[in-house]
Amino acid sequence: MVNFNKIIYNLDALSFLKKNEDLHLNSSGRFTKITAPDRFLVGLDRPIARFINKGVTFVFKAARALERKWSNQSPDRNIAAINDLVSQILDIDEESPLTPSQRNKITLYVEQYLLKGLNEYRQTLQSGEMWLFPPAKPIRKEYVSQLDRVISRIQNEVLPKMGEGVKNNETTEAVRNEKMAISCLLSYLESDLKLPDELRTEDYFQDVVIEMLESRYGQDAVARALEFYDLSHMHILTGDDIAAVLMGIKANLTLGDLRKCCELMGKELPSEEKCCDLLVKMRGHCIAFDRHAYQHKPYRRQLEKDIKFLSHNDDYRFLQGVKNKDKIAKFSYYEHLARDIAYGLFEHSKQSRFAEGVLFPAYDNKGSAVLKQAHLIFDREGINVALVRPAMPKEGDVAIDLVFRGTHCRESAKRCVSVQHKNVVGPGEQSFERRSQDIFSAIDENLRPFEDRGINLTVSGHSLGASDSLRLAEKYAERLSSGDEKHHINSLHLHCFNTPGIESKRLESFLSNLAKISTPFYIHYFDVKGDPVQQTGYGRLGYCEDIKKWPSNLFVSIFESTSYIRDLNFLGSFANRMRLKGTKIRRVHSSRSTYQKEEGLFGIKLQQRMTNNADDLGITAPTEINGAEQMVKKLKTKLGYKVEKLIDKFEEYKAYFFRNVDALTTKNQ
Repeated sequence: MVNFNKIIYNLDALSFLKKNEDLHLNSSGRFTKITAPDRFLVGLDRPIARFINKGVTFVFKAARALERKWSNQSPDRNIAAINDLVSQILDIDEESPLTPSQRNKITLYVEQYLLKGLNEYRQTLQSGEMWLFPPAKPIRKEYVSQLDRVISRIQNEVLPKMGEGVKNNETTEAVRNEKMAISCLLSYLESDLKLPDELRTEDYFQDVVIEMLESRYGQDAVARALEFYDLSHMHILTGDDIAAVLMGIKANLTLGDLRKCCELMGKELPSEEKCCDLLVKMRGHCIAFDRHAYQHKPYRRQLEKDIKFLSHNDDYRFLQGVKNKDKIAKFSYYEHLARDIAYGLFEHSKQSRFAEGVLFPAYDNKGSAVLKQAHLIFDREGINVALVRPAMPKEGDVAIDLVFRGTHCRESAKRCVSVQHKNVVGPGEQSFERRSQDIFSAIDENLRPFEDRGINLTVSGHSLGASDSLRLAEKYAERLSSGDEKHHINSLHLHCFNTPGIESKRLESFLSNLAKISTPFYIHYFDVKGDPVQQTGYGRLGYCEDIKKWPSNLFVSIFESTSYIRDLNFLGSFANRMRLKGTKIRRVHSSRSTYQKEEGLFGIKLQQRMTNNADDLGITAPTEINGAEQMVKKLKTKLGYKVEKLIDKFEEYKAYFFRNVDALTTKNQ
């Protein structure tokens, strides 16, 4: 029985061979490609650059030659493997189990891709680019002659045999049938119907898939999804691939994509609220995937990120049905931004991406639907920050949000354990300081369209991201006081969820710089009582040792849950409690609400208060002290009387020991 999938796999491997690429036959008998050395460095005109290019190319060629020697690869072996593939195709007879659609697919594939790929490989053999030391021309000519015989065999035997009843009009009919099949597949994917197994595993030509998807979502959205999933080079896509690409298109829609979709539907771009509804409708169906079935890591990581990002848009969809605008007004946009959107944008550092200007809907603190777009600011060394701004900004001042992601990947976990030998510092201090200039450069670049407008800036983050938010605010105070800030910052708000402390030097410089400017700074801390993450680091912005020197433009408040975390899995417990439950209405303060009453945050009662208390802000002393002494002070404060007695008893034993050592030393002398 002819293995159709194996034939298609091998045809696909051979189909996009390029000049200066060598063919490789792996141990399973399938073809792969190896990029030839001088495709790494091209377009160099200067003599020194050309000399370096030649040297680097020689090193790569030597490595390739050793690899070919080790794998027993040669043009003879490759050409024989191609001949074997041709024989497999010719073995298909009239009683073959192949369907007419499969026969059409092989014919189209051979005509459009295989012959082109083999002609490219022919040029590689003729030029000698696949060898470290090219053999003599007669030898290379013999290889080319062998390949010419294979190409002739394909043209004279394979195409006539496979093309019986398939040429001309029937070829067009095959493409038409393929479009109908893909249309059927897309209908399944955009409905609540379960995708049948035969559609999941069916193969489709990429050209036809792209044409069908572009007719719905536009060229840019489709090209971006294929690039993100690393499928641009493929000529055949399975049903599962198409489902993943469709997921990537929906998760990474930009305002330009939305405008193009409306144009394809024969409509103009609607109002902001209608755009939010349209976006939610387009993203409405999240396809179920077996994510671990994908061995290709970038593919799998991107798919996980896109699914997660789409799932974080469920909150908006639910609140569409809520009629009480007062409840919507208390929807915690900033908590949603810091704990949901930030983690949805940045799944795994450097292994997944989001489109510049990716859209998501939200509610402002007036209960109005707003369309937001996110832009990448920085994504290195575990520092993940995005800038969020209105997709349809109105006249006047503009609201800009900067959001930092917390600990979520290996790089960010490394930042959490960073230490400094002398002073107590918060997690991630050194890496943030090293990259702060790059972060500000990216922020300035994204704020350039608003140079002539006032900016109401909000910085938010959760956990590690919250400590980064505090550092950024301290840097902004420094830039404003020194006159280095290029933009008109009307006000700066901080929303910090479960934040660790930061460095003492920043606390002091923050107050010093704040006293020199008039820009108001509003700091809002959201804590969970008993969370140990909040006890790390040194302290938080906002404490003023001398209350008479409290800056008039500084406003600090703390929202703390009244219940303790009782189980060991405190982070999981907190995350679960912070999810929407019951009525699924997020009750939280807004920047315009008063600071006089209790609010609910995901069903957790919060005690709300203004503060200038060092213990409230996680600061154990007004001046910088030794790290070990600080830990002792914290133990005394947090664990109570018993620990204090134990420490005092330890001090007594230590004094007794040293007295006896001194006495014994004196006696011996």
